[in-house]
Amino acid sequence: MVEPEERYWLEDNWGRTRGMLVPLLFQHGVDVFEEAAVGQITEETWRPFLRTTAEALMNRSHGAGSSAAMYKVSLSLFGEPEPLRREIQQAGAKLIGDKAGGVRRAVLKRGLVNMRRSRAADSEHRAKTWSRLDAISRRLHREQALRSGPGSYNRCNQDHFQALRDHLKVELADDRNLPRTVKTIEHFFEEFCADCEMAAQEDIPGLDVGEDNIGVLPQAVRAREYVALCAEALDEDHRRVIEAKFGLGEVIEISTAAFCKREGMDPRRFRRLLDEALAMVAACLDGKLEEDIQ
Repeated sequence: MVEPEERYWLEDNWGRTRGMLVPLLFQHGVDVFEEAAVGQITEETWRPFLRTTAEALMNRSHGAGSSAAMYKVSLSLFGEPEPLRREIQQAGAKLIGDKAGGVRRAVLKRGLVNMRRSRAADSEHRAKTWSRLDAISRRLHREQALRSGPGSYNRCNQDHFQALRDHLKVELADDRNLPRTVKTIEHFFEEFCADCEMAAQEDIPGLDVGEDNIGVLPQAVRAREYVALCAEALDEDHRRVIEAKFGLGEVIEISTAAFCKREGMDPRRFRRLLDEALAMVAACLDGKLEEDIQ
């Protein structure tokens, strides 16, 4: 039987749980990504990745507030981590290609969905719910295809999720066994729908956070606050180059060159650390912005 706390974080509030886990795995998985890109993931790389991730979740689970429960429940997902390993391994060379950041985030999201599926004790119930939801979805899909033409409409998109939610709200308002929100519908599609599985195989660009476009992110003031929050979660070296570049924290330099001079840091190392830090912040921002639309 699924405990209420588990149901809350693995079903009702799955978007927030996944949004927290993706940047954490992104940060700790650098060696795993690089190894999978050129060959097989070895136990010597995989086990330390799982250990550092588990330690991070365990440390956070001892904190105060409702989020502590989220970290504790998230830890239970790693009892069966092989679905995540398979997704990373299958991505191969794409993990270090031009769209590596987006590919890594997409792989982590798919792996977490599969881990959640393995973990869920009520998977049979969810499968039955999906069977009903799928039938309704296919009917709406056919109706849309008649209006727009064959091949012009894919089920795995927000427009379809919204149309499906609106249909359920009007036609099946009293049926509490069917999902009620767009986000919950999306989670069912991610877990069961082949259309979404095919879309996930593409190089999903995700949120590209470069040093010149932080200010033009949606709701720029909030985005800047999110950058600061995400930077706080980085290790010291990566955090300090982010703070130096964007004037966060108690930085005193007026240029990155001045920072490098004071720290005795080679500019090339600064650039490498900045690129890595931006990728980690991008993954974190994905989770923050996803929470905004829950």
